[in-house]
Amino acid sequence: MITITRDSNVNMKILSYLKTEGFIEIFDVDIEDVPNKTLKTAPIAVFGYLELDKSVLSDRQNEYDDIRKIIGKSNIGDAIKIEGHIRSGNDYFVTEDRDDILSHRKELEETFNIKILNIVELISKFMSLIWPYYIKAH
Repeated sequence: MITITRDSNVNMKILSYLKTEGFIEIFDVDIEDVPNKTLKTAPIAVFGYLELDKSVLSDRQNEYDDIRKIIGKSNIGDAIKIEGHIRSGNDYFVTEDRDDILSHRKELEETFNIKILNIVELISKFMSLIWPYYIKAH
């Protein structure tokens, strides 16, 4: 089963379908209101941004800082999510954030040895498996 870290802007209905069919397991970095039906990854502690009792101390502070250098210093939440994804070891980070994340995909992937997909790219990974189910249903 493929594990994904979900950015909050990704269509949850599509991900829920893939989860129900047994294709993926969904994780959220727990920094905002996240669905109860996903697994949670605790965020790195960032003073002044998150409640410390919901965060973890991490030896990856340098990675967090490097992520912010790539995607922009103002994108604290995005940097926390990407750092959480790296720490979790999940297979893919799935996002629709074209401006702050997808526009820096190549550098993020090469620097941190991760894979970043948008929802269409994730779906395309499963099309040969999903298509027979779709045909039967319609």
